[in-house]
This record gives sequence, C-alpha cells and structure tokens, in this order.
Amino acid sequence: MTDPDFERRAEDALARWDLLMENWRGRAHRNKRFAKFFAYSSVSLSAITTFLTAISGSPRWALAAVSSLTTLAAALLSATRAQEQWVTARSIQNHLYRERFLFEQIAGPYGDADLDQQARLKLFAERLSDLAIEGHQTWASTVRDHTRQNSN
Repeated sequence: MTDPDFERRAEDALARWDLLMENWRGRAHRNKRFAKFFAYSSVSLSAITTFLTAISGSPRWALAAVSSLTTLAAALLSATRAQEQWVTARSIQNHLYRERFLFEQIAGPYGDADLDQQARLKLFAERLSDLAIEGHQTWASTVRDHTRQNSN
C-alpha cells in the first residue's frame, strides 16, 4: 500500500516539472523565432539595400526606408539578445529533462542505496527548485549585463 501523501507530493513535483518545462519551452521557441526573424531580416534587407543602390533611378525614399529597416532589424537582434536567450532556455530545458530522467530511472544522485522513495522525491524537489532559481538567475544576469553595456 502506498502513502497517499507521498503520491500527492510526487504528483505535485512532476506537475512543477511540467510547468517549468512549458515555461522554458515557450521561452526557447519565442526567442528562436525572434532570433531567426531579426537575423534573416537584416541579411535580406541588406541585400535589398545593395540592389536598390545599384539600380539607377530607384527612389531615394525606398532606399532610405529599406536601409532604416535593415538598421532596425540588426539593432533589435542585438538589443533583444534573442539568440543568447534561446540557447539559455534550451540549456535549462536539457537540464530539466536530465533531472527527470535520472529521477525516474533511480540513477545519478537518486541511485544512492541509502535513499528511500521519500528521500528521492525530496531530493528531486530540491534539485528542481535549484534549477528553477538557476535558470532565472541566468536570465536576469543576461538582461542585467546587457543593460550595463548599453548604459556605458
């Protein structure tokens, strides 16, 4: 017979894992989209700017508009740090996947023979919380470092 309190706590821990994964999956997907959009836009618009410059008689307003959009795309790619945030989010996702796999397989730190089911669950919850905090701190330091660079 299993302890109903243990079952509830196990469900809560796995639900927390699901919530964290959904959060970081969403961040990774969003930042991947932004990074690709801004990178492809800046390259494509640069090519169009060059093409418009080579065509005699092309309207100056078109050249100015495309050139401005090129600058905006490149600036947003740098300002949002989307590629860096994408890599960070994927890294945290991989850590979360690893942690759950080790927990379910009773491997790694969960494979210690001295740990019973309760202790393994407690260790999983602690390590999950540590990963959540570490992920937020990594994100916050990236934003903080970028803010400092831009203010100098």
